[in-house]
Amino acid sequence: MRSIWWVSLCVLVLAASVGTAARGRAQDAVERADAEARSRFEAGRAAMAAGRTEDALVDFRRAYELSHRPALLYNIGVAADRLRR
Repeated sequence: MRSIWWVSLCVLVLAASVGTAARGRAQDAVERADAEARSRFEAGRAAMAAGRTEDALVDFRRAYELSHRPALLYNIGVAADRLRR
């Protein structure tokens, strides 16, 4: 009876650690995508300030693809409007 308890405990610990590792990797991927989205947004702002509207539109669209933050749609719209699209 003791060995069954021990095996059950080991299986539970192993399952928990595998699940935790998978969640950790998923969280890392989300954080990397968010960091890239922030970087692309900042690049888009700099491009707009420099008058490179086409580059800004590309950066804002990529930031939106990565983060799906609705606020980025405003920046996309402004850049597209300036390009008369």
